[in-house]
Amino acid sequence: ALSPWYIDSLSPLSVGKLETGRMYVTLCGYNPPWKDLSAAQKNSLTHRYQSGCDCKIIHCTSLPCPISTTDACLWMDWGTNNSQNLACIKSNGSCVWK
Repeated sequence: ALSPWYIDSLSPLSVGKLETGRMYVTLCGYNPPWKDLSAAQKNSLTHRYQSGCDCKIIHCTSLPCPISTTDACLWMDWGTNNSQNLACIKSNGSCVWK
């Protein structure tokens, strides 16, 4: 028998937003096949991402990108692989990429 946490390598990872006790998942979000996730992403799903639940990610498409709050990370991943290795988490009261 398969574990309830069994994930087939071809199954998509459904990423969503939890608001007022309800989960919202859209087809426009980030839904890669499990096999395409990096080791850091798989590890972060169970160990790191929860510490970033209070953080917001602000997408920056061109400089300058002002940010005036400590509860957000600025997203400027222009053609790099940072998204596969970093997580926006709360550290010392501020949200940072780690």
